[in-house]
Formats: sequence, C-alpha cells, structure tokens
Amino acid sequence: MGVEHSMTKCLVAGCSHSAGFEIDGSEDSAYNRAHSFGNVLSTMLSLDAHNISLGAQSNSAIARSVIDYCENNSDVEFVCVGWSEMTRVSLPSGHDVDHLGSNKTVDTYTKINSRFLEINSGWPGFTDYEKSIMPYWHEFMVKQADILDLITVKDIIMLQQYLHSKEIDYVFCNTMLPYRPTRYTEWYWNLVDESKCMWDHEGFFFKYKALGYSNPKAQYWHHDEEPHRLWAEELFQHIKSR
Repeated sequence: MGVEHSMTKCLVAGCSHSAGFEIDGSEDSAYNRAHSFGNVLSTMLSLDAHNISLGAQSNSAIARSVIDYCENNSDVEFVCVGWSEMTRVSLPSGHDVDHLGSNKTVDTYTKINSRFLEINSGWPGFTDYEKSIMPYWHEFMVKQADILDLITVKDIIMLQQYLHSKEIDYVFCNTMLPYRPTRYTEWYWNLVDESKCMWDHEGFFFKYKALGYSNPKAQYWHHDEEPHRLWAEELFQHIKSR
C-alpha cells in the first residue's frame, strides 16, 4: 500500500517516548514533541502532527486516548501509536487525576483519562492514598504479568478494530516491550494485523540504547533527537513497503 498524500492530520499517541520527553532535558516541551518520532514521521508523510501522548500512560490509556480523540474529531487521516510496557496499570479512580501537570504542551488533553490513575513500576505515588496502594499494585505487576499481557493485546486488538471501522490508516510500534506472545496471549496476537505493525524485539528505547545512543540531558530513560529521527525513518520505510 502506498502513502496517501491527501492525508491532513496524523494523530500521535503513546507514553513519554512518543511525546519526546527529555529530548531537550525537560520532561515535556513543544520542542520535544516537535522532534518526537511520531511528529517527524508526520512530516515525512506530509501530514500535520497532532501529538496527544501522555507521559507515564499505560497501554489501556493509550488506546482510550486515540478512541476518545477520534470520537470527538473528524480530521484524523492517519494514526501513529507507540505502545508502552505491559506492566503499567490503569486503575479506575473515584476522583479526577491530573495528568496535564506533567504534559503541559500536549496538543489535546484527552480528559477521559482523568478517571484513571496510571501506575508504573517504581513510582511511589504523590498523595497519601496513592502511596498506600502502591505496594499492592507493584507486587501485582510482578505476580500477575500474564493478566497485564492479556490486557495489552486486547487493547491493541480493540484499537485495531476501531480504526478499521472508521477507515483510518495507522501504524503500531513498540517503544518498550509490549510484544510478548505466550500460551495465554498467542491466540490474540494472531488476530493483530501485522502489516500495520512494526514490532522490534527490543523496542524503541532499548534498541537504540544497545546501539550506543545516550541522552546526557535525560534523568530518566529517554532518547534525544537522533534515535527519534532514525525510528521515524524506519516507520516511514515500513509504511512505504506495504
């Protein structure tokens, strides 16, 4: 399948890697998003990038963000999704959670995600309530990894089917390590349209880390401009080869 140059907007979704966190040393900035692989890919596709990625988001939140945006906007012609690690938990919350504070330059904040607390391994929480529940959920991430694997592949299939139903073209890739077929998930992974996916056995971050790339400005696990450019080029070539 060739690249459609009549497209107008490329929706970019994912976690902090898709948002370009720490490219310039700060967590979120307009510069970081402009130089993220999804925005660079958008330029290669002659599309306007619209980056709704949110740092620390789970794969459930990523899928939810894309669907929520597309349900409320009719200008999306292409979607680039960078799936994150499977171990993150999207926990329903009885109070609104502020995800905008650390994502100040997001192009559109998908408010639906305020109904969920996003839990990452190693994150201690901010409030007393969050700190009190972290030990349980961190243990859950380790002992119930198969359940979290199932949630991720189901989210991927759900978003795939949604985009197909809306006739929106897309590309899926992995920034961390979401691709892990097991005896429990292989049946689901076989339902994923591989022609729309660029899976790497290491994922965006670990691939370029192994190749010797490092970002001296970053406090956490985030690359600078060059790995983002290289990943965008790989995605572009993958799309052209369809």
